[in-house]
Amino acid sequence: MKVVHLAMTPLAGAPIRLVQALNTCTDVHARLVNLNPGAYGTRTFDEDLDFTRHRAQALELLHEADLVHCHHWMDLRANPFGVDLSHKVVLRQFHSEPGFVARHAGVDVQAIVDDPLPQVVIAQFHERLYPRARPVPNLINFDAIDRTLQDLPAQAARRTPVVSFAPTSDVAAGADRWNTKGAPETRALLGRLGAAHDFVIDAFENLPHAESLRRKAAADVVIDELVTGSYHLSGLEALALGRPTLGYLDTRMVAVLAALTGSDALPWVNVHLGAMADILPDLLKDSALCREVGQTSAAWMREHWATARMVDHYVRVYEDVLDGRTMLRATRARLLQDQVLPDLQWLHLSRALYEQREAA
Repeated sequence: MKVVHLAMTPLAGAPIRLVQALNTCTDVHARLVNLNPGAYGTRTFDEDLDFTRHRAQALELLHEADLVHCHHWMDLRANPFGVDLSHKVVLRQFHSEPGFVARHAGVDVQAIVDDPLPQVVIAQFHERLYPRARPVPNLINFDAIDRTLQDLPAQAARRTPVVSFAPTSDVAAGADRWNTKGAPETRALLGRLGAAHDFVIDAFENLPHAESLRRKAAADVVIDELVTGSYHLSGLEALALGRPTLGYLDTRMVAVLAALTGSDALPWVNVHLGAMADILPDLLKDSALCREVGQTSAAWMREHWATARMVDHYVRVYEDVLDGRTMLRATRARLLQDQVLPDLQWLHLSRALYEQREAA
C-alpha cells in the first residue's frame, strides 16, 4: 500500500513521526510532502519532502499513491499544492479543534465536521468535537527518546530540583476553551512555588525538537498542561523520558485514553492547576517517589504507547477506507457527559483560578 501524506506545516512533527512509524513497523510505503516545513521558525522537526524543492517528485508520488492522507483541511481541487485530489482516495486528519481549522482554512465549521470524506482526529481534546472522525494516537519517536537519555549528562547527587514547562501559547487559562495551556497562570504559580520551596523553573518555547527533549530529560518533574482537561505531545514525551508528568485530564479524556490504549491506569499525575501547589512541592522533596513515578511512567509508555502497537490504529483506518468506509467513528461523543459537563467543570475551575489570584 502506497500512502502520501500532505501537510501545510510541520504540525508539531505528528505527520513525520507517523510516516516514519508506518515505514518502520508496517508494510505501508509512506511519504510526507510538506508545503512549508519552516512555518515554526526555530521550532523545527524532522522532515521528508519540501514541496517547493521537490515538486516533481511529490507529484509523481501522488500519482502512484493508493491513498492520500491530508493533514488538516484542504480543498480537493483548490488547494495550496495545486493538485487535483478529486480522483484519489482521500483521508482527512485533524490536529486542532474545528473552529481553529475553519479560521485558518477560510471555510465554515460545519463544512469541516460534516464533510463526507473519511476522517480521523488526534485522540486529544479535539476528538469530542468531530462526530465523524475516528480517534487515533499522536505517535512519539522512541528512538529520539533513547538518544536523548543516552546523551544526558550525569547529574550531581545533590542539586536544586528542576521543573520543566513548555507552553506554545501565551493565551490565558480562561480566555479560550482549548487554544491555551494556561501559560501565564502556570508560570506565575511556578514562580511563587519555586521561591518558597527552592526549585528551578525551566520554561521554554520555540526550540528545535531535539533541544526540547533534552530540556525535559534534564528536569525532575515536567508540567504538561493543567487547565483544559487534555494532554499534549510534550506530556507524552516527558512520560516516555521517565519524568513524573503533571497534567489535568478530564473525564472524557480519561475515557478516550483508556479506549485507545486498553489501560484504565494512566501515568499522568492528574491534577488541575488550582491544586498544583498541594502536590508539586511534596513530590519534589521525595526523590525516591519521583524516581518511582518516572520509572512507572516510562514502563507504561513502552507497553501501551509502543510505536508498533499505536501505528496499527492507522493501518486499520487505511484498510477500512480502501474497503469503502466513509464513516469511521464507531461511537460518538455524548453531548451531556462528554462535552457539556467537562465544559462546565472547566468553567468552574477557571473561575476558581482567578478568585484565588484576587484573594492573594
